[in-house]
Amino acid sequence: MFPELDGNGACILGDEPMPKLLGMPDSTPAERLRIALDLFDLGVEMTRARLMREHPDWAPEQVQEGVAAWLRDRPGAELGDCVGRLASPERIQRITG
Repeated sequence: MFPELDGNGACILGDEPMPKLLGMPDSTPAERLRIALDLFDLGVEMTRARLMREHPDWAPEQVQEGVAAWLRDRPGAELGDCVGRLASPERIQRITG
C-alpha cells in the first residue's frame, strides 16, 4: 500500500497528513526538507555501518566505494527513488567523498 498525496504533494496516511502524524503540524517546507536530508545522511551512515559489519577486513577506502556503489546501484532505484531529475555524478561524489 502506497500513501496518498494531497494537492500540495504532502503525504496522507488515512485521514491525517503525514507531518501531523509525525507531530509536526506547523512544519515549514524548509523544515521538512531538512528532515529528509537528515534521513538521507542517516541512510548513508547505516549503509556504511552495515558494510563495515559485513566486511570487517575491508579498508576504509573499500567501505567508501561500497557506499558509493550502493548510492549508484541500489536495486529497485537504479534511476532514483522518485520521478525527477537524476543527481549529477559531481553531487554523488561530493556526498560520498
